[in-house]
Amino acid sequence: MPSLLTDPQTRSGAEDFVTQVLGKQVIHSQDRAGFVVNALLVPYLLSAVRMLESGFASAEDILTGMVLGCATPWVP
Repeated sequence: MPSLLTDPQTRSGAEDFVTQVLGKQVIHSQDRAGFVVNALLVPYLLSAVRMLESGFASAEDILTGMVLGCATPWVP
């Protein structure tokens, strides 16, 4: 969702740019700092770091779990 001060024409232009020029899909959320994906991703990353630090799982097993269980692409 846009902020209370965002002009509808500005929102429409931004959405057109994102979809048509960048080839991305728009998702909507309430007005707040950050992005939906980052708000979901950061806790997952912190959990992975804590698992590794505590010895609960190896980096390889965490990676395998994310690739197979969550379809996370692996980029070496």
